[in-house]
Amino acid sequence: DLVLDQGQQGACTGFGLACVINHLFWLRHLGAQTAAPFEPVSPRMLYELARRYDEWQGDSYEGSSCRGALKGWHKHGVCTDALWRYRGNDGDVRLLKPGPGWDIDAVTRPLGVYYRLNRKSVVDMQAAIQQIGAVYVSARAHDGWDRVPQVNTAALAHAMLPLIPPPANPKKTGGHAFALVGYNDRGVGAGLHDPGHL
Repeated sequence: DLVLDQGQQGACTGFGLACVINHLFWLRHLGAQTAAPFEPVSPRMLYELARRYDEWQGDSYEGSSCRGALKGWHKHGVCTDALWRYRGNDGDVRLLKPGPGWDIDAVTRPLGVYYRLNRKSVVDMQAAIQQIGAVYVSARAHDGWDRVPQVNTAALAHAMLPLIPPPANPKKTGGHAFALVGYNDRGVGAGLHDPGHL
């Protein structure tokens, strides 16, 4: 399963980037027609490195940035999820010590070339998804994301799709990182991310 769940921790930058990496490696794995099992990457490693390379001083905060996650991947690569788990055997989320050889495994999955897209161009994002397979994005989020109106979007023109207005209280705003891996004929993105944490 390539859909990941970060639980209640603000680790979306690691999880969003892990979704992109997993999706791209999964496509490569399918093309290779190998009997070897697919090995997903570690969202925990990506998140921990994002916190070390993001724009903010110290570590007395939750979350990180997409820029920090990409810097961490660029400098260290990323190991498999089996070598640096996000959850313990009991299912609880906590910082676990990585397994032996995680660092050697990580350098086998380096960041290659990446490009910044014009965030205001839906066509650019669709082209990137079509050509590459996935796009790593972040967006401002608020509790309204949990209250999206249930409508048949296929019957609506793009301009008529429902908007999620920001809440009156600006303290409830924040950010969320996720992966876009598809779109429909109306241009609406489809994401791989957890729905439970903003």
